[in-house]
Amino acid sequence: MKKVLGSLLVLSALGTLSSPAYAACALPEGKKVADLSQEELNAHYECSRDELVKSYQKKGNELALEYTKWKAVATGPAKPGVHSNRYLMTYVNPIGYDLYVQYKIGPDVEFPIGTIAAKESYKIKGNGKLKKGPLLVMTKVGNDKAPKTDGWLYSGVKASGATFKVSQKFCHNCHQAYTPIQDSLGYPVESVRLK
Repeated sequence: MKKVLGSLLVLSALGTLSSPAYAACALPEGKKVADLSQEELNAHYECSRDELVKSYQKKGNELALEYTKWKAVATGPAKPGVHSNRYLMTYVNPIGYDLYVQYKIGPDVEFPIGTIAAKESYKIKGNGKLKKGPLLVMTKVGNDKAPKTDGWLYSGVKASGATFKVSQKFCHNCHQAYTPIQDSLGYPVESVRLK
């Protein structure tokens, strides 16, 4: 009951934000999105994050409500690359967090069952507004439950708050490149890793 009430309070607080609050997340004068420094990108993300969270939580998805309590595994969003050329900011639950932030590489890297990584994704329009992408999720369930994807299940939440149905095979086709060295997880680029 406490968990449900806490989630409702979070949703209620987020519901008080209005579109003018988001309009304040403009780009620095004369700057193009591609020219943002990491510091400017971090400031824009901090200003815009409530908008992302509110979108993911619209329909009460349990994971969308929970991941905001986890720690970030980077100092800021990574500049676009994989995942449809979107900015990405990753959060990991307490089960896998300590191992994840070591950014280990090698055949002995194995995340514990129950590890969940949630990756916010978005693009920034020329006016500074977000083009929200899905919240992308990987959950370690073990090889018994997911033998074709090396023990991981892929899922997500659309920016509308609806469940994002993903192809396990499609996602794992890319992530399997990390299987022998990082237990299928891709780490943030080095420039934004925690020190």
